[in-house]
Amino acid sequence: MPDIPKLNIIDFIKQIENLNYIIIKKPEHFPDYYTGSDLDIICDNKKDLIQKLLLVGNDYIKNHNFEIRVASNENTSHTKVDFYFGEILELRFDVHEGLPKFKNVKIRDDYANSLLERKQKLEITDGKRISTIVNTPSDIDELIFRYIEYFEWFERRPDKIKHLEYVEQHLNNDKERTVFFDRLHTYMDLVGKDDISAPAKQFGKNKLTKTDIKTKIKRELKYRAPLIYKTLIKIKRRL
Repeated sequence: MPDIPKLNIIDFIKQIENLNYIIIKKPEHFPDYYTGSDLDIICDNKKDLIQKLLLVGNDYIKNHNFEIRVASNENTSHTKVDFYFGEILELRFDVHEGLPKFKNVKIRDDYANSLLERKQKLEITDGKRISTIVNTPSDIDELIFRYIEYFEWFERRPDKIKHLEYVEQHLNNDKERTVFFDRLHTYMDLVGKDDISAPAKQFGKNKLTKTDIKTKIKRELKYRAPLIYKTLIKIKRRL
């Protein structure tokens, strides 16, 4: 099999530079990437952003035999823009208009606007020359999203503990730790109250019983609470 040509991420970033967006959980080696990677983007106009990604993508179709597969979920305002070389997924753009949807975390809708308002601009350089500017979350918002990523997926993906460890390592001073906890508690509920305290909640035609509630609480305590509690206590002790 011939070598798969790499996509130039900078070309895509330049194309969307005038749009209101952020790239969250940016890889450490960005703008380089590994085959099969994804880039998570939050924006306020998904249609315009995707059109601009496809403008750049068309050159890869013509010149490098890539295939682009686009899949949308309008219920969640989420679209995947996948670049395939043969049957190999080379890179995925995960585009969200507003906040991604989570099962285990409740986030206030207005957090999306706050994220975009507080975005910071990161210079991407090519040697000594600035190639372009990429929008990323504020440092605190980046930590909050990594914390959410851990909480959402840890039960199924224990390797997500890396995000919790990242949070602990990057809260560098008392001021940052205070802002982190204030913002965390302002915008989100990490264990949704409705999930464990509303026996009459409907799931299809079935009601959530007291036994279901007890089971869910035990599961949360078993898989999440000990590690979260341990790490957060370590952080708070530095305040």
